Amino acid sequence: MNTNNLLITQYEILQRQIPLLLKDLTLEQIHWQPAAGANSIGFLLWHALRAWDSYFGLIENKPELYEAGGWPQRFGFDTSGRGVEGSEMGTGFTAQDVRIVRPRPEALLEYLEALFQATIRHLEAASAEGLSQTMVVPWWPTPPTVARVHTHILAHSYMHLGEAQYVLGLLDLNW
Repeated sequence: MNTNNLLITQYEILQRQIPLLLKDLTLEQIHWQPAAGANSIGFLLWHALRAWDSYFGLIENKPELYEAGGWPQRFGFDTSGRGVEGSEMGTGFTAQDVRIVRPRPEALLEYLEALFQATIRHLEAASAEGLSQTMVVPWWPTPPTVARVHTHILAHSYMHLGEAQYVLGLLDLNW
């Protein structure tokens, strides 16, 4: 198995797990917060996808799908200027900011699919040399390779998927 196939397999697993987590949840359950200021399932998944999109935009040297695809309007909430350095993707959000993020499951799944398809197209076309190229991630101290950024996207996404699964467990106890 080459690097491309390994990365594709990991993205495919992620792409299957998110819909399974959301299956049969109501909007109230998706937006439930276990404590004031805590992250909801919807926030955690939205943030994971936004971060994926941000890093993928850097890999492709293209605008994020979020803005290019009109996702702020599709999600129906505005996070402009919020978070660390106004990144708008959930990092450094205040408790008030977190409460604004109330994604509908359909929009989350459509955004996931758009990101997944773009990522798979990229990986299917990428060469070993291309994945080994260094790139600039402005907030990282040293330039990573493209493959390293993909592994970061996956690790970050799985971490937040695990958190969302934990919140689901808490929700099941409290519902």
